[in-house]
Amino acid sequence: MSDRDARNTDHPLTANPGYALAQLEAALLAQARAKDPAATANAERRLSRWRSVLEGMSGGSITVGSREPVAGAPAWATLEVAHGGFATGALLAGGPLLPHEEQLLSALPARANGVSARAHLNVHFLGAEGRADLAERLEKGTFRVNVPEEGALLVVVWLMQHGHAERAEELLEAIAPFMDRLRFYPVPDPRPLTTTSVVSVASVGDVRSTLATKKPQEQVRRMNRALRDWLPLYDRVVALFLDTVQGPPPTFVRDANGNNVLRPDRQPVLQGGRACARFPEGFSERACAICATYTELRAAHASAGDHRVSPISPNMALLLGYASTVARNPAEITARDAGRIRRALAGFVTKNGAPGSAKHTALRAQQAAWASAPLHHELARVLGDRLGSHEAAKGLPSLDGLDASVGMDEAARAGAPTTVGHVIPAHLMEKLTRCVEATVDELVRRRIVTSGEVLARIVPQMTSQIRALGIRDPSLRRTYAAIYSAFRRRRSLLLLNLESQVKLDELPWVRALAAFRDDTAQEKDAARLALEQVASLHLTAFPETILPNKLVTELVALAKGAELKTPLTYELAADIFMGKLTPKFLDAAKIAAELLAGSIYERYYALPFDRVRSMQTSDELVELCVELARLPPSVRWRMPADNGAIIEQQQLLTTHNLAALFAGLDLRTALHGDLRHLGERAFRSVCKSFEPRKEDRGVVALRKRKDAAYALRQMLFFLSFVSEDELFAFSVWAEETVAAQPPEAAEKLLPYWRGLSRVLAGVSLERDEERFLGWVTSNRASA
Repeated sequence: MSDRDARNTDHPLTANPGYALAQLEAALLAQARAKDPAATANAERRLSRWRSVLEGMSGGSITVGSREPVAGAPAWATLEVAHGGFATGALLAGGPLLPHEEQLLSALPARANGVSARAHLNVHFLGAEGRADLAERLEKGTFRVNVPEEGALLVVVWLMQHGHAERAEELLEAIAPFMDRLRFYPVPDPRPLTTTSVVSVASVGDVRSTLATKKPQEQVRRMNRALRDWLPLYDRVVALFLDTVQGPPPTFVRDANGNNVLRPDRQPVLQGGRACARFPEGFSERACAICATYTELRAAHASAGDHRVSPISPNMALLLGYASTVARNPAEITARDAGRIRRALAGFVTKNGAPGSAKHTALRAQQAAWASAPLHHELARVLGDRLGSHEAAKGLPSLDGLDASVGMDEAARAGAPTTVGHVIPAHLMEKLTRCVEATVDELVRRRIVTSGEVLARIVPQMTSQIRALGIRDPSLRRTYAAIYSAFRRRRSLLLLNLESQVKLDELPWVRALAAFRDDTAQEKDAARLALEQVASLHLTAFPETILPNKLVTELVALAKGAELKTPLTYELAADIFMGKLTPKFLDAAKIAAELLAGSIYERYYALPFDRVRSMQTSDELVELCVELARLPPSVRWRMPADNGAIIEQQQLLTTHNLAALFAGLDLRTALHGDLRHLGERAFRSVCKSFEPRKEDRGVVALRKRKDAAYALRQMLFFLSFVSEDELFAFSVWAEETVAAQPPEAAEKLLPYWRGLSRVLAGVSLERDEERFLGWVTSNRASA
């Protein structure tokens, strides 16, 4: 029996610790390579996280792949989740006390022996004084919910205020076992929460943190030290040897284009006097002083971490060496040495002008201005200080006034005196655009939202307000929206055995509010409108990319609010795929089969949509995917590449949400005038992916191919709904586009383009090799 057959059993799939071990090794390597405190701290946090994952997995306290991976923690607890969905064992509402907790704890009566600090704080908010505090914050909105647990006692207080003591007791009973570990009270904030129709990619606090981590540019600091310290010494040593020249200073002869005129031996032509033709009185003393200054500067720069001997140029090093010689005895300079000195002087004078000349004086003035300019990390501190007057958890209404010249007071506050009078550079102001508030459409138009992943981060700001519309009480509606937003910030877990992520309604304090939510027509209309807007925005802004899972989650929530039964599906991971699909995938495939029957999409991928329409179970869909992937049907446990090929066929059959959205929202009509244009943009992305790059190897190359296959699939979907005239026009444009590609890219692209062009012309593909797919396996069975 082979290893593969031995594993072909029905026991649940478990996670392999190898991934976590590889991440731990990468964290150790990053720690060893860290060159500054910020990088070291980041590497240490990453190292601690993955060490916790491995220790928990080996000790049995963490079960990776389960929706309750941390022993003793309920499914609704917000976990710290490392890359890849691995729980570290830490609870984000637990851990060390935060500053606001420390402050409150110091003001409370001493706690009894054996009572944890967090239990003491939780109990305080259940007493008369604490409830009154929460009631006031509920009414005014002077609180923040950073993790969902922080909204629990707000709900308890609201229930008690409105005569629902029994519901409050049930909720307290659910969370009581964890009061010694988790904070169920909000973060106090003097500024009321507000509802708004605008959103931002990041909060003011996020951008301030980014600005605070901006490090000094060592290369710029070295350049400034060179301008400040080495250039004057360079000028001195050049002036020293120019005083030995009889006649005009040496220069290179330049042609009309500013290039050196060359002799037959390819050496530049020199003009001007000879160097070392004479040695004025006091020459050796001046040379000694220059050498002493050089020694002092080397020592000073070595202590600052700059150990380079010649910070300016090889010519400077050469002249300093000869200065040391003439300091001992000018007679040691030979004719060959004098020729080398003359060439070094010619290079300096030709480029910079002779010391004291108008050209040289102007150049040094400009360089002195550069050297005295503030470093960008200092201006970043000033800008971060300016943001301090804005609420950290919100966005900025505008950037007005934030780019003003730096005043003396704010320069002093930021500890950056050299910034006085300087304006904030454009690249730092660009960072602020991430927290500018605007409508989603505006953020996409201004390219502040640069991908579907970024779009997914801001949609919860809209969705939280829409989902809260069904709650009539203003204070409870505001609280619900805050809890919803915090919940959407939770990172997804790696789940196996078809388990699902924890849903919002599973939080005990959200479940307690179910009776107070009315599914109003206003909420349904708002949810449908937002769903159409977000889906259309993604397709028109990023037509070459699939819907990322985070965005699918938000679209699912909006579809639920709109009471639409649109079967939206997630992108599955090849390394944990178990050969099973939920019924939602079959529903999506049937919609695609109805929508795309007879289309170029069906013809290009040779999809048997007629078989899909007659299927009864999702297992039949899996069998078809295996067949289309040209893999043997009997194997249950497959390699990731095989799983990837099966998942790709599933995505082809379901169109990965495109057909479901087009059918459920009638996007075909809404986007009718844009479809050919969207197809062209997607095809440009396909062509660009064929351009060779140095980093195109290993995982990077595989990801690049997969993304190109996504783009081609999106293109074919869009073109399936255009007229014959538009399809012909696209074919002509695409052929010209392929012909314009760089030779190496065109050579790789042409075989696929020939197959695609035949399909566009109404002819089927002759060979599978002409069909471009994202996953290629070496162990496929014969068709």
